[in-house]
Amino acid sequence: LKDGGPFADAKVREAFYKSVDLNALFAQIYTPIDPAGKLLTCGPIVPGDYCPSGIFGNKFDQAAADTLMTGDGYAKNGDGLWAKDGKTVDIRWVVNASNTRRISTQEYLIPLLKKAGFNVKADNCDSACYFQKRLPAGDYEVSIDGEVAGKVSSEELGRGWNLSNAGGPVTQQAREVLSLIFRKNDVYFNRWRNVQLYS
Repeated sequence: LKDGGPFADAKVREAFYKSVDLNALFAQIYTPIDPAGKLLTCGPIVPGDYCPSGIFGNKFDQAAADTLMTGDGYAKNGDGLWAKDGKTVDIRWVVNASNTRRISTQEYLIPLLKKAGFNVKADNCDSACYFQKRLPAGDYEVSIDGEVAGKVSSEELGRGWNLSNAGGPVTQQAREVLSLIFRKNDVYFNRWRNVQLYS
């Protein structure tokens, strides 16, 4: 987005996600793992309400995607790829090279996205490669759900950063759960000491 790539154009972004059939993807990748599983229609990383209506879920509509692209001045070239002013929509997709489920997702979607006109290329590497070689040196502010969890250097990210002592919603939730566990333990201890022991 910041580098002026294809996703800097809101219409291209919309056309792209409308070219992805989430139901088919879920059936391909996740149903074999959990046949009873269902596609999530909301997500945790969103400002405001946890599950606002109408934002998530399957938005697949190839005809609408094509209309968006042509209306934005794109046309398919001889290779069947969207292009404008001789420049195709080239997208670099990076995932953790050790995550087989994400690799499988790429292997399934990339041919379908190419058929839809998007030139998507996998450019994967492991965390050490990404954080130590590709990520520019410097300090980064890490946020979770819009809340700052801490500042960390690219070298620390490359080695692996422990979030357990960091601020932010994950730590807060973990501490709230731990507090509830302690309260439950106190109830059981009180029941044993004051009810069972002296009854």
